[in-house]
Amino acid sequence: MTWTNEVSALAGKCLTEKRFSTPTMLPLTEHVMMFQDYLVKLGDENQKLLKENLHDEKAFKTLTNVALASTIVFNRRRIGDVQYLPMETYKGTSRDQSTLREMIEKMSESEKVLTQTYKHVVAGGKGSRAIEIFFPPAIQSYIETLLEARNNFVPRTIILTRTKTGEGYKIKTMDMCGGGSVYWKWPEKDDILVYSCDDIITKICSPELTVLGSKNN
Repeated sequence: MTWTNEVSALAGKCLTEKRFSTPTMLPLTEHVMMFQDYLVKLGDENQKLLKENLHDEKAFKTLTNVALASTIVFNRRRIGDVQYLPMETYKGTSRDQSTLREMIEKMSESEKVLTQTYKHVVAGGKGSRAIEIFFPPAIQSYIETLLEARNNFVPRTIILTRTKTGEGYKIKTMDMCGGGSVYWKWPEKDDILVYSCDDIITKICSPELTVLGSKNN
């Protein structure tokens, strides 16, 4: 008796047939409504706490999870389509009005009605395909509160990269989301050194380093 042909293949066949006969468990509408009511209650409570104290870390984390879960449930999207949405895309700073009009023209009538009160964002999903995400007013309110307190928990990161020019080496800066470290390359080597944001004031004064600008200044 060989394991590959006589044991594992038959075992795999039995497991596959059992999956066919097992009904797919889907949440009922009343379960989704209960979950939605719970998210609204939890979101309102933590939004109030965060507005009273913008340094409340527990309220910030809870409200973040509530906003993410509410967006996923409302749009019926994968978590990966929502959780990596850039702030620039949400704020609409990277989209011109002509592109926005073209997107609205391609929407269904019900989607056009939603755009009157709901924020409409197009993000990149799996396989670089466009994903349309709608944010109801309540979720927009949560996100605005989170953005107000965000700098208290997610310090900015400055990435300094070296570029060679005719006059020597210059350092370009780029402000990024998250993290609390500063990366730069010394002109004489390629190793990346990591420093905390508190050390940037002293480390940046090196005569070998030229800083062109920083959004944190």
